Amino acid sequence: MPRFTIHDLAATIDARAASGGEASYTRKLLDKGSEHCAKKLGEEAVETVIAAVENGPLCATQFHPEKSGDAGAALLANWLEMLR
Repeated sequence: MPRFTIHDLAATIDARAASGGEASYTRKLLDKGSEHCAKKLGEEAVETVIAAVENGPLCATQFHPEKSGDAGAALLANWLEMLR
């Protein structure tokens, strides 16, 4: 698995946020406001827990991308978007 940090994810979100709303899901999400971003974060949190439980033991203090997959990545992205 290639190394990809939270800083890389934040830079990707910043770049997408700077683009036009028609071209960027991130921009569209941010334009809907922090309440909508928080709701998306909650949705992804539930999906991440379900994915992790279905794929093996879950430790709440660690993030296991191999167990949470795309749902975990989306959770982190939505968390960073909500913080913007």
